[in-house]
Amino acid sequence: MILQAKQLGLIRLVACAEQRLPERRVDGEMTSLRIEEILVVHTHDGTHLIGPGGLIHLVRDDAHAIDAIADASALRTMCQPWRRDA
Repeated sequence: MILQAKQLGLIRLVACAEQRLPERRVDGEMTSLRIEEILVVHTHDGTHLIGPGGLIHLVRDDAHAIDAIADASALRTMCQPWRRDA
């Protein structure tokens, strides 16, 4: 985790070649900015090849899984929904 705040998280995701990151959901919206190589992102609306400099936006509760074709990395920004009790 690079940054963790009440509603914002920033992590560097590193995936090894041929690694599959299982399906998951995030409570809020998320963006993923590819830094190196290509990642395959599977979402409800299809399969997306995201190369270096590519950006994908996922809405709240959007299930996604990731396959790394080669060693790859990305910056993921997660925005958690605002809660009055937070």
